[in-house]
Amino acid sequence: MEVTDDSSVNEAVQSIVEKAGPMQYLSNNTGYTVTGALEETSIEEARQLFETNFFGVLRVTNAILPTMRQAAQGREKAHHGTDVHDSTAEEEALKKGMEEKPRVCRKGK
Repeated sequence: MEVTDDSSVNEAVQSIVEKAGPMQYLSNNTGYTVTGALEETSIEEARQLFETNFFGVLRVTNAILPTMRQAAQGREKAHHGTDVHDSTAEEEALKKGMEEKPRVCRKGK
């Protein structure tokens, strides 16, 4: 599944549900990091980072949670890797966004 592509995500979720039934657990564990000084990061590199690490998680969550709700089961958790280096500005922005996302999802129930 390519998390940056809507149709790829939707096709993967549909295939899994058809073959295995409703999902009971979603573990968002996708992403990568860009290292170096912020001023050395191009806009395109930052966009791709957010497209994968934030919008990819959002895309997968939006595709799967309705099937979990319909089946009245399941849990979702976003994972962030253990940092073995100093966080970059991009990582900090992504982490903050992912910390806020579960609260927003709960309010929307």
